[in-house]
Amino acid sequence: MGQIHQKGSLSAKHEAKRGRGASPMASLPERGPNEKEVMADEIRAHIKRRGLSQAQAAKQAAELPARMLLLSGGKLYSFTLRQLTKIRDRLAE
Repeated sequence: MGQIHQKGSLSAKHEAKRGRGASPMASLPERGPNEKEVMADEIRAHIKRRGLSQAQAAKQAAELPARMLLLSGGKLYSFTLRQLTKIRDRLAE
């Protein structure tokens, strides 16, 4: 029959399988900024340099204000590198 454990505890066998105590991120190399982050930084710097509001930047970049808000907040999951490049180019015109 199975062993009775305290709530939330695992048997030694299961703990070994899960690698308790080891962070899954520990084995990943340190990453620098990716291309999307660099492009977004360029866009934010351009907006700041020109003194544009989010609404003005959105209009000039032909984007929805909500998407510009995501970009300014660093939430880049919904942007491709191509989209960010287009936004940068439109703002530079």
